[in-house]
Amino acid sequence: MRQPWLVVGLLVTGCQGDPLDLSSTEQLSVTLYPASPHDFGQITVGQTSTVFAQQIRPFGLTSNLVNSITEDCGDFTVDAPNLPTYVYRTCEPIAPCASSEEQCPAQFVACGPDSEYVIYPFGVTFHPSVAGPQSCAITITLDNGASSELLTVSGDGLAPPIDIHVTPGTVVFGDVRINTDSSPATVYVQSLGGSNLTVQSVTISTGFTLNGVTSFALAPNTSSPIDVACFPTVIGPMSGTLTIVSDDPDESTVEVPLQCNGIDSSLAINPSPAVIPATRVGEPIPQAISLVNSGTADTEILSMSIEGAGITLVTAPTGPLLVGATLEVVVAFDAATPGDASATLHIETPEGTRSSQISARALVAAMSLSPDGELDFGPICTGQMATRDITILGVGDGGFVVNPVSDPGVPFTVVAPGQLPAPVLASGANQVVLQVTAAPTADGPVTSALTVTTDIPNSAPRSLEISVIGLPPGVSATPPELDLGAHELDQTTIGLPVKLTNCGTDAVVFANPRIEGLDASDFAIVSQPTSTTLPPAASAEWLVVFSARSEGAKTAQFVVDHPGASAMVNLIGEGLPEIVPGTASDPRSYYSCSTGTATAAWPLVLAFGFAARRKRARRHDR
Repeated sequence: MRQPWLVVGLLVTGCQGDPLDLSSTEQLSVTLYPASPHDFGQITVGQTSTVFAQQIRPFGLTSNLVNSITEDCGDFTVDAPNLPTYVYRTCEPIAPCASSEEQCPAQFVACGPDSEYVIYPFGVTFHPSVAGPQSCAITITLDNGASSELLTVSGDGLAPPIDIHVTPGTVVFGDVRINTDSSPATVYVQSLGGSNLTVQSVTISTGFTLNGVTSFALAPNTSSPIDVACFPTVIGPMSGTLTIVSDDPDESTVEVPLQCNGIDSSLAINPSPAVIPATRVGEPIPQAISLVNSGTADTEILSMSIEGAGITLVTAPTGPLLVGATLEVVVAFDAATPGDASATLHIETPEGTRSSQISARALVAAMSLSPDGELDFGPICTGQMATRDITILGVGDGGFVVNPVSDPGVPFTVVAPGQLPAPVLASGANQVVLQVTAAPTADGPVTSALTVTTDIPNSAPRSLEISVIGLPPGVSATPPELDLGAHELDQTTIGLPVKLTNCGTDAVVFANPRIEGLDASDFAIVSQPTSTTLPPAASAEWLVVFSARSEGAKTAQFVVDHPGASAMVNLIGEGLPEIVPGTASDPRSYYSCSTGTATAAWPLVLAFGFAARRKRARRHDR
């Protein structure tokens, strides 16, 4: 018989017992590795971080279907291919069972050194578009929605000292009647750096006109428009360049190509080019275009068509167009995808085909919440209070409005400085800060939720779980149990905190923090408080890590002495066999065996009971 992996001192008779029931909510669970939130640190705006590699691992003796991994954060990206897929552990039946198609009772399953352990790896990157801290809650949906896990990542966008950004990159005017100005097209110069941008000169080629200041300074996260037009004097195509010189050290000169085509026609199109006002993704917008017969003879509009994606004809009138008369054409931009769109309107007359350019832009309105997903106040003495900020930032190029937030209820309150609804400007130009207060009135954990809604088209409400632990008078250690997760042998986890809180009226002195218990050597304290004196209503914090030396469940206790007593936190972890990265379309039969006919008493392995207990404990470790 193989050496069992998780051993509990339990004897049962024969091959009897209930089969492992995968419908149990306790069993529908996975573990994430690394287990703690990930911080990307400072990443320069416009750059992309290295990939944070995350793993979804099976928990206990379960097989879990990973359906999807999603986020609603503009500056974080999840790379999770080949979903849905399974994560699972393949374990071996032990005597008196033998392999068959029947389910094996959990107590006859052992996860030994030859167990197969299949995980799902995925990656997360941070690519800040604005300066400042951000966080993102990533939702992992499991077993067709029966359960889910939450992964929180964060990062800090670092603004470069000076950075220029010019849009659009090219201006196409289309057909323009000779000796007349086209409708103006707007070019925007934006400062994305952390310091003022100085534009030293703006020049334009012959045949094109410029309206606006030609030297100016821009503060961070501001922009300035420059209107340009085409004035052809001869028939035929012409091209030029709008040149912008600034003190950006990496891009001192920006050139925007300009194109137009001079024509001789009595049909005036206004505006031409037609620039549809910028809108947000999911907010379609129409644009009216006038056709005017400016000649000395009547003409006729034979047909109209439009060429280009995302812009369609809504009304396309045809028929006679008398001298001085006007027809109105309506086009619409669907704003279905972010970015620039362009199209060409073709108008057929007896004199030939007239063309006019149409351009549009769909802006991304994206909200960043910091923190996102969870706001954990940790331990607070009953009768005391603490306040945390939730910062709302616009990380896209489109703004939005924050609506009044939900009331999380006692013991939590939310205050929004100013009034809601409140505007959040694009590109991090401002912030809306919510102040959340926790004031526990009773001992024990309390959890609630705060929901934030906006006017972003088609956006779902964002919910944050808010939690606090109310502590009684005296000295307490939290959390009651710290789960450091399941890890391969000799791999050191990220440190997780344990706290000692003084809810008394006098300062206390603590001493001799230590790890005790059966598997004390698998755990270690890696960070200590700077002082051993704990004032009233204050907390001291230690970081504890786990590194399993052998396979199986590990338990120990963090203990610290204070006057007249000791405080303790239970520590648990699990040492795993070698991990098999990869995916699978179906789990193998990981708990099948025959019930057999033996009636003798056998020493048995009850692995799953420990796994289910650990899952329940972990839910209160936040």
